[in-house]
Amino acid sequence: MGEERTGNRVGGHTLISALVALFVISTVTVFLTQGLTLMMKANRATQQRAIASCLLDLEIESLRARRGRSPSLVTNKPLFPPELRSLPNAAMSLTVRNAALPDLKEVTLQLRWREPGGPQRQARVVTLAGER
Repeated sequence: MGEERTGNRVGGHTLISALVALFVISTVTVFLTQGLTLMMKANRATQQRAIASCLLDLEIESLRARRGRSPSLVTNKPLFPPELRSLPNAAMSLTVRNAALPDLKEVTLQLRWREPGGPQRQARVVTLAGER
């Protein structure tokens, strides 16, 4: 009879150890899953910012390629480069206004996009342009 109690205690101890181990493994798995999800979202946001930066650079270079012609004054003129489709719900606008110095214009390119269900994001470039 004493041997059965010892066997039961050992069996009960093993069950409790297994339950504790299962709880620890489950908790670690939940935290790892949440961490991976956050890293994937951060990676996607960084990728979108890099794409936005490239789009703005391409548009600035296309404006600079128009040598000899100073850009005309505009306010929030929508632009639709084909690469704009690489960002979700994206819109690009151009503003050109007179700068403080003569013969120079201040050129502002603004790009906004929104991931479905996510926050509004934007990137902006301001530069000076003029005739040489």
